[in-house]
Amino acid sequence: MEEEEEDAEDTLYADRIASAGEPFTTKIFSVIVGPNNTTFNVHESFLHKSPVFARMCAGYFKESQTGTIELPEESPIIFGIFLEYLYKGTFFSNPYVYEEAYRSRTAMNLAHLYLMADEYGILELKPIIVSKLSTCYISPQADTWLPVAETICASIPASDDVYPHHLRTLVKGYRAAWNMKADKMKIFEEPVEKGGRLALEISRACWS
Repeated sequence: MEEEEEDAEDTLYADRIASAGEPFTTKIFSVIVGPNNTTFNVHESFLHKSPVFARMCAGYFKESQTGTIELPEESPIIFGIFLEYLYKGTFFSNPYVYEEAYRSRTAMNLAHLYLMADEYGILELKPIIVSKLSTCYISPQADTWLPVAETICASIPASDDVYPHHLRTLVKGYRAAWNMKADKMKIFEEPVEKGGRLALEISRACWS
């Protein structure tokens, strides 16, 4: 009985995807984001680009019945950027600004966007984010990109090597710029002592 219900659900899921061919004529879902309940009205066809949201839109889930998807833990700012990508296939970010505070904020937003892309299965977005991240650093100083590395590496799955590859490149560039000087390499001591994915990638880059 349980297998029959799963088969029926998969069939309905496939039918809903097939019917979402006209992007601006499909059902509109209210996506309620963050602690202040910021509401985005999103066409179902664009939600289908995410396998996670596509399943929410299927008939056996409450979201399909209510037309509402609740994401209380997400940031409206980051979800807005994410939604821009779903609709346009690209998104705007302008890290080409001199002010370091703005560039740091942009980099951290991109870090959270990377995690959102991973969580909701938009894997093709991840290399785009990494490319934009690389424009946020105007010096080899590791303190400009270590906070981003800590944020991403704390949450990504072991199978993800899109950002870690970028991180290893940054570490190698830093190592080369300072010729492995002990005082400059101390910045990595704390994250390495903490262990985890970030420590692994730093070690791989420094001693590979």
